[in-house]
This record gives sequence, structure tokens and C-alpha cells, in this order.
Amino acid sequence: MLIIKICVGLLASLTLILAASLSVFGQSKELGPPWLKEIGTPGGELNIPIFAKLKTLNPIISVLDELDILLHAHLLEFNPATGELEPALAASYEISADGKTLTFVLREGLHWSDGQPFSVEDVEFTYRDLVFNPSIPAVNRELFLIDGRLPEVVVQDHRTFSLKFPRPDWSALTVIATQVIVPKHLLQDKASPDGFPNAWSLETPPEQIVGMGPFRLVELIPGERVILKRNEFYWKVDPTGQRLPYVDRVNAWFNVDREAALQRLQVGQIDFLVPSQQGLQTLLRSHDNQVQLTFGGSDLSFNLLAFNLDIGDEDLRRVFRSPLFRQAISHAINRQKVVKDVQGGLAVERFNPVHPDSPFFINDLPQFIFDLNQAQEKLNQLGLTDTDGDGLLNLTANKQFRFKLLVNFESATRVAIAELLREDLGKLGIAVQTELVSFEELQRRLFNPDPLFNLFGPAFEAVVVGFVGTTDPQPLDRLYATEGPLQFYHFTALEEPFAYERRIDEIFREAAMTFDVQRRQELFAEFQMIVAEQLPVILITSPAFVVAVSRELGNIGATKAISGDGPIDLIDVLFIK
Repeated sequence: MLIIKICVGLLASLTLILAASLSVFGQSKELGPPWLKEIGTPGGELNIPIFAKLKTLNPIISVLDELDILLHAHLLEFNPATGELEPALAASYEISADGKTLTFVLREGLHWSDGQPFSVEDVEFTYRDLVFNPSIPAVNRELFLIDGRLPEVVVQDHRTFSLKFPRPDWSALTVIATQVIVPKHLLQDKASPDGFPNAWSLETPPEQIVGMGPFRLVELIPGERVILKRNEFYWKVDPTGQRLPYVDRVNAWFNVDREAALQRLQVGQIDFLVPSQQGLQTLLRSHDNQVQLTFGGSDLSFNLLAFNLDIGDEDLRRVFRSPLFRQAISHAINRQKVVKDVQGGLAVERFNPVHPDSPFFINDLPQFIFDLNQAQEKLNQLGLTDTDGDGLLNLTANKQFRFKLLVNFESATRVAIAELLREDLGKLGIAVQTELVSFEELQRRLFNPDPLFNLFGPAFEAVVVGFVGTTDPQPLDRLYATEGPLQFYHFTALEEPFAYERRIDEIFREAAMTFDVQRRQELFAEFQMIVAEQLPVILITSPAFVVAVSRELGNIGATKAISGDGPIDLIDVLFIK
């Protein structure tokens, strides 16, 4: 299955300078998550799956996946229910007038899981001595680089900490929200090129692994499980003032894959799982009454259809480049049938690349829904008619309208989508030949073309692929901007962009450089309107985001795809009913 992944990274060099006043951009919330609907009952234990392949317990030099969430915390975090960026260990943060300096005011009275006070010295140590230290193999260091430079660390007082960047960049906030803070009192004597890579190894006594997350490590049995108990010093509370997390203990079981985890779920050895689409079908076929399914909206990924706008065939290129043609094709896609017959009802129709649960999503956009009459009318407006009576539209008097549709055979879903497209476009008089290739071959055809690439463009005519989005629309520039590394459908846009492509580039540049939420809303609203009308790529469906639960858990229904990691993002508010 081809999934074109969006990675978090700093954007290309930009020049726009902000002109905003210094303001408090984010402030700590009232007691408890405002979206929390159920007040939990303390106690009990959860059995959960983790898929991390641990080589170390050091979160500075390795991404620990689920264990990062269980054991550690950040200055900022994404609200798992809304997708909005919020203060975490920071009580608030400010953006300077020129957008280059981010200043964080820490919460007061916090403690590490071993009871030692949390302070600005821990934050300074994490950033200056570890993450920004070129002698330490910090996994996130490159993400902080802007124009090849790291930010300057400034401590103003016992609660106030700043990062000064060479220029404004919104994505810096996203990176900060992924950077774990670690305790100076336990790691400062190991902060050397030789010592730090060996710090917090898998053999480290559990009591020496200290964090600011909801749980603390009790035992690690490599390859089997991790045992954690609630962090009695955890700083979050529910709306009644009751300290979180609710459960007393978590047994996190290592799983090689989701199929193995599914088997554990079915026999009650784990309490929840975000199953694969195949696993979800298995659960539905088994009619397992011991497992409940919770629908959390659409997944972050979506299937799309794209045409090669640089195809060597001049007649095809003329048609493919017409927004009217792409609108006609969107009318010809029976998304409801894809949802029902191809994806077993476990999917949602998609027209907008911004996720429906994103705070930037706008709903009132043009949608070219399934309507073969509308599709035929638009094709007729383009002059595409059957001039010789053979049942196929003609590109020219003696040339039938044919194209090949590329799809990788490993994805049964996309192969089935391609077959439906072939059938429905055939009803319109367009001859479509599906071309099944391997994942590797499809990648090569899209991104690693042969030497004739510069003459004839990428080696495909049309393709059905998958893409993974995020809550914030900014990383969509990787697919839609002319310089986007995943923009595979119009490579000549770098030299000869369409007018709407130039505007999309401008939108992403400005959005990357402003911290004004209202302005970003306006910019991304305009972006959504442009792509809804121009359809540079045509969205089809997203899989449903479904959580399978083996017993009744409170607040599990708040799980959404935008959280990024599923129910584990709600681990501090889950409870056993």
C-alpha cells in the first residue's frame, strides 16, 4: 500500500516578516480538559498494546512512540479531541513582535515522577545541553534548524524560557510539541558524547527513568511487556480537581504487529486497539460480542486520483489540465459505492484535503458529487463527444479518449477503486485500462523516472494513491505546493505554474510565517476553496477511524484520528466502568 507520508519538518526558506504585537498566544486552561464528558472512577489497571521496537529508554536520542506518551511531557501539546495546540508544561507562551522569539512561562509547583521539583533549569538543560548539543545524537535536532541555524536558548527567570529563531516559522511550535523534557538532576552527569548515548539504557533500573508523564516505569521485560504505575506527582487534574490519571497501573504489551495484537484483544489480554482495515473486517466477520467498536470519524489518510499534467501526449495533456475535466471526473466517482462496496461501510467520502476534525476545516465548499449526467455535460463542454459512433469519446476526429490508470496491487482497496473508476468512466465513453504494479514500481514511476523524464514527464497517465494528512494544513504543501517533495503530478509547475498554483504557494509561505490564528484560518480557507474548484488532485475516501475495545472504558468515545496515536493519547482520562 502506497501511503505518501507527511513528515514534520521545517519549511523552505521564506522571507516574509511578521508585524504583530507581542501577545499571549496560549494560556493554561481551567481545571481538567474542557472536552472531558465523563468524570472517571479511580483505580484498576489497563492492558494496552505498544508497537515500539525499543533499543533504549532515552527519549532524546530515540523516539519511544507510546512510551513517550506514558512517561514524558512537553512544553506544548496537541489537544487529542480538538487537534489544537495548547500549553502543557508551559502555563502560557508568547510570540515576539517579529515572530522570531517564542517565550514560555512554566507552570508552578510541578514535580518529576521521583518527587524532585521541576524547574526552568530542566528545560534549559534539555534544549541547550542535549537537543542543541552537536555532540549528542538528538533525534529532533535537525527539526529545529531554520536556515541551517539552531535557535538561541535564553533563560529570563525561574519560570521563563525563550527560544530565539533566525526567522519566524509556525512549524517550530509543532516541533516543540514533540520535544520531551528530561530531568537535569538525573542526566546532567551523563551529558557527554561518550556517556549520553548509553544513558537510560534498557538495563537502567526503572526508578532512575523519571518523567513528567502520567505514569512511571516499574518494570521492563524486553520483548514482552512494560509495567507502569500512576505518577502521583502528575500535574493534570479533572474538572472536579481530582488528580489524573484515573487508572493505577498500565501493563503495556509489546506486539510484533497489529494482527498479533488483535488476537490478544479477542481473548481479553489487551483492552483496546486501533485495528488495521483487514483486522477490522476480521472483527466484523467474527461477530465477537466481547469486542466493542467505537467510531472516531475519518482517518488522517485518504485515497486520491491524480492525472499527469505533463503527459507527453499533447491531446491528453490539454484535457488533463482542464479543471472542467477534473470536475467531470469527480462527478463520475461513486464515492458512496466505494464506501459501501469496497470499504465495507468503514470509510467516509472525502472532498477536502483538510481533515474534517481540524480546527481549520471549512464545510461550505463546492463538491462535485456523483452525477454521471453532470459529468457528461462537462465533458461535452470540453468538446469531448463520440464523433464516430463507436461508443467512445474522441480527443480528436480519429483519436479515442483512452488512458491508463496506475495502481499498486498490494492495496486491495485501491485496486477495487480503480476497477469502479474504469466501469463508471466507461459509461461516459472513456476507455480506462488499469495497470497493476508493485509498490516499488509505482514509487519509481512517480518519483524516480527514467532519463526521458525531462522530455515526456513522469511515467504514468493517471494514478490512484494514498496520502496521510495531519491536523494542521501546513504540511499539505508537500503535496500541493510547486516545490512540494510529493508534488508528482505537475513537475513543470516549478518553471511554469498555473495561476492558482502560484497563489497556493503564496498561501503556504505566509501561513508558515504567521502566528496569527485568525490569519491562518483565512489563508487555509482560501486554500480549501482553490483546491475544491481546481481539483489538482481528486480526493475519494478516507478509511474510518475505529477503536476496538474489549471492555467498557470511560472516555474512550473521545478518541479521534486527529489525536495521532489513538486511545493512548487519552490514557490519563481513560477509566474502567
